[in-house]
Amino acid sequence: MKKDFTITDYIQKDTLNSLAEGILLIDRNYTIVFANKTILQLCGQEREDVIGQKCHKFSHQCPVPCYKKGESVICPHFKVFKTGEPMSVTHTHTLPDGTERIFEITASPVKDEKGNVVQMLEVLRDVTNRKFLEDSLKVLEQEKEIILSSLSELVVYQDTQQRVKWVNRSAAESVGLTPYELTGRYCYEIWHQRSNPCDNCPVLSALKSHQPEEGEISSPDGRMWLIKGYPIKDSKGNIAGIVEVTQNITERKQTEEVLKESEEKFRKLVEHSLVGVYIIQDFVFKYVNPQLAKIFEYSPEELIGKKGPEDLVYPEDWHIVRENLKKRVEGEVESINYTFRGLKKTGEV
Repeated sequence: MKKDFTITDYIQKDTLNSLAEGILLIDRNYTIVFANKTILQLCGQEREDVIGQKCHKFSHQCPVPCYKKGESVICPHFKVFKTGEPMSVTHTHTLPDGTERIFEITASPVKDEKGNVVQMLEVLRDVTNRKFLEDSLKVLEQEKEIILSSLSELVVYQDTQQRVKWVNRSAAESVGLTPYELTGRYCYEIWHQRSNPCDNCPVLSALKSHQPEEGEISSPDGRMWLIKGYPIKDSKGNIAGIVEVTQNITERKQTEEVLKESEEKFRKLVEHSLVGVYIIQDFVFKYVNPQLAKIFEYSPEELIGKKGPEDLVYPEDWHIVRENLKKRVEGEVESINYTFRGLKKTGEV
């Protein structure tokens, strides 16, 4: 009886063993007759443990051929031997150690001189990591709107002409419109009632610089906004669009203005006070008013950041001052009165 034709009759085994892809040669009885080094190393198996195994047992730890598991399972062996045509399929294989890997399989028929399919050549490419990344990106794409719409900041994606292509829920609610009603309109028209870009617009600056930019802009209704523009580049490095992230900072700016006014009132009061006033940190002057500097015959610039209370206290009285300052710093007392001798810049007590 004539011996079955095999691929190893005309291709050297060394060639198959040098390939990065896994190679399996399977006969019509589902028996593996050849496995290259790549697939053996990936599965952590020796050649003698694989040759002679049934392909469904080796790849899926299954006692029966894959096609018998159900109609939803595409078995390359069954299809190739039935049709005599090559096919491609993606399968999840269970390795001998129980771990799962995803393979892209190209199964091709090996025919004898009469055209009969006698064996099947499988080329297996491990795409586990790639599929994981694809699935992650797919999930991210599906959840993108949910994620971005949960932000309190206004997120707007614009084209290079500043026409709106996508907005999150906060952006739409800020003007009482739907995302559909905003699409295609210019951002400066929507939020600033202008017919041209805003002066000092960070988005426009980002489009020109190709770098992230930010700035503060007021809208006609008196609200203040912190706007950040992030250029989006295509694979060639060209600007394809821009993401604008906007935060309402009206309340913060109002608070800052109140604090600024309070600080100005405090400064005027202290600067014209007839008594010495100072602020210290780590026993160094961070601020002294003109009167304190005058008492010790210094200028404020000679004291601030350069000297501390110890430099202005008569050495024998320093322990008195140090202990009282410590009580105030540590919160032991709310206020305190005490007397000490000081030293002028000239050394006079």
